[in-house]
Amino acid sequence: MFCTSCGKELAEGTKFCTQCGKPVVRVVPREEQAGAGAAMAPASEEEAVASSNESVAAAEEAAADTKAAAVAEEAAADARAAEEALWPTGAEDASSAEPTHVMPQQADAAPWVTGAPQQPADSTRMMPQQPAPSAPQQASPHTKKPIALIAAIVGIVAVILIGVCVFVLPHLTGGNVVFFGQRDALACSVVTRIQPRDALGNDLTSYVVRLAERTADNMEDDGVPTLGEVISEIRVTGTGGFTFEDFGEIPDGEYTMVIIDGETGEEYYNDIDYDHDQTTTNETYIIQPEPEREGDSAPAPNEEPAPERPTEDQLAYAAYYDKCQELIEQYGEPASIDLYDGQETMLTGLALAELIDFDGDGSDELLTIVCNLEVQDGAIAELKHDGYLVAVWDYQDGELLQVYDRASEFSNGGAYFQYLYEREGTPVMGTSWYGEAAEPMVEEYHSGFFMLEDEAFETAAQCNSFFNYDTGDSTESFAIGGTEATSEQWDAFVAETPATHCYSLLQFNGDFGTEDEGSTMEEVDVYGCMTATDETLDELVSGAGPALEGEGASTDEAGDGQASAAAYAYELIEEDVTFTSSQGVDMEWDETQRWSYPRFTREDGGTDAALDALNEELQASFEGDREATQAWEFDGGTTQVTVHRDTVTYLEGNIACVRSERWIFAGGAHGNESMRATFYDLSTGERIAVEDACGVSWDTLVQEAHAAIETYCEQDPNFSCNATTLSEIAGDPERYYATADGIVVCVDPYQIAPYSYGMQLIYVHAFEDESLVGTAAPL
Repeated sequence: MFCTSCGKELAEGTKFCTQCGKPVVRVVPREEQAGAGAAMAPASEEEAVASSNESVAAAEEAAADTKAAAVAEEAAADARAAEEALWPTGAEDASSAEPTHVMPQQADAAPWVTGAPQQPADSTRMMPQQPAPSAPQQASPHTKKPIALIAAIVGIVAVILIGVCVFVLPHLTGGNVVFFGQRDALACSVVTRIQPRDALGNDLTSYVVRLAERTADNMEDDGVPTLGEVISEIRVTGTGGFTFEDFGEIPDGEYTMVIIDGETGEEYYNDIDYDHDQTTTNETYIIQPEPEREGDSAPAPNEEPAPERPTEDQLAYAAYYDKCQELIEQYGEPASIDLYDGQETMLTGLALAELIDFDGDGSDELLTIVCNLEVQDGAIAELKHDGYLVAVWDYQDGELLQVYDRASEFSNGGAYFQYLYEREGTPVMGTSWYGEAAEPMVEEYHSGFFMLEDEAFETAAQCNSFFNYDTGDSTESFAIGGTEATSEQWDAFVAETPATHCYSLLQFNGDFGTEDEGSTMEEVDVYGCMTATDETLDELVSGAGPALEGEGASTDEAGDGQASAAAYAYELIEEDVTFTSSQGVDMEWDETQRWSYPRFTREDGGTDAALDALNEELQASFEGDREATQAWEFDGGTTQVTVHRDTVTYLEGNIACVRSERWIFAGGAHGNESMRATFYDLSTGERIAVEDACGVSWDTLVQEAHAAIETYCEQDPNFSCNATTLSEIAGDPERYYATADGIVVCVDPYQIAPYSYGMQLIYVHAFEDESLVGTAAPL
């Protein structure tokens, strides 16, 4: 016998071809057909077998499409049974095989299964028909019962219906298709299956799933979820999805489910209401991105995109940045100065700004410390308990709130510092302070720890000490969590709340650092505090993003994200001062000179604490000289200031240079002229060195001054200089002032030229035009 599909010769009785695998049709010779009285040609048998082949192929294809391998195998088995029915194993010759016709159902044919619905006229379903006799005298052949074939076809139809119900209907009806990020939480139980898909409806094949506690309304208006603690995480591969049983034992509650696509990195969020035993939940959720709605497409090329909406975090950072700028305007820029001839160093202005998550909710609060001390002539005018003011700021519901307000600690020696502690992983503020005792000879002293609870810091623990100077008696009381405690409980609390940071605000130089070598506390000195503050300001500008746009904040030309420095201006206050001078008894005369001093402002005309202090200093100098000059007497033993002119020669950013011109008279033929200069950082109101103001090292500037003065002297034979004079001039930092073109040194009369030549002003360093070096600067 031969395979009717590929033609391979096969052994008698073979049912399936060993080469192509298809069912084999036994070819019955025509004479055998005639001898057996067969009424139909072998082609009808081939159609029957072909129907069997189609049944097998349909079953296998349905199994692949629907992933229902078991059902498909059953359908294939039924199809093979149908083929067996067409060609039984025990057949020995053509007469024992009773052929059946398998033809397309005609429109007027009767149903082949009782009660089955009528098929449409164009149906291609293969239905067995009663064979038509070839001649009236020929007996009708016996037709086999098509039970097995019917079962195969019914199985195939069942498999197809299952696939349609599972995979097609959800897409068509949306019965259990939900979208990522929808506001309504999904009700889930331990048996709920999640099937995630991408925007095209394709199953995700590799992804991570996290369950996090839902701490608030998960999806804010800006689309950013609010997540709490992640309690479980699984990694999923394949297309079968996952069930909540895969997470292990999780308590009932409200969660946020985060699905992270392993291929694209996209994160998808849904809220989950989980009840392990509930029976009313959907057993399957198919989740995919919501389709793009009409009108949501990208803007047209000429259309301006919608402005970016700031997030809550960006709004918080903008509010923190604005608060820092407000404190800078009131107290000054972060800076440091030396006290008592370099024995101490103190922070001024905004002494510290740090972002710290005090309540562990994932959002930072802002810690600020400002200097509240007054410095006069390199010393602190008055040591006081509130020398440094400490505050913590929190952004809540669109509003910036101050949730902590105390002073830092200070030692009896005058050092100021602020400790930061930690308890059970949460930062804790701590400080000590003196109280006002009811009795005059009793000293009241307190130490406390404070933690952020809800909307403000609350006292976690406090120690109260009282010392009576009359009797020498001392008493202590303790409270923890608002409840009276023992000294042992207080000691235990302190031991369980170690210090993590010590910020030094005013320190003794050469004596900074803990004596405990095993301490893990981070000690931040004055300069470390300044660095931390600068980094925090940068982080606030960067983190605020669009929340700072349009609110007065801008970036510098370099584009490094830092806020541009405040712009400053000044006006020159001029006044005619009349005074009496003299060269001896009955040799008095009245004289009037135009005096001046500058008054600085911000570019918008306003001022701040730093500018106010500087302006008061300049005005006081003016008024002091005027008063002394008008009260001067020839035999008083003092010199008389006849000219007081302070002028601004340089103003760049927050750096200003004030040149002070004075004429001094002490009797005799004439007075003497002097010029000196001072550089100021207007953001702090403090004096700064010429090298810091102009970016030139001191050694370089001195060398340049030597060379420039020598060059200058070579231009006039009446000028001369020697090494001693050069060193005296070049080594005096007060002789240097700046202009827009460069740095100038002031040379007094008589130093390199006759008195009649007056002051010599010489360029020693040029900012751009090097030809200026060694030439005279204009007055």
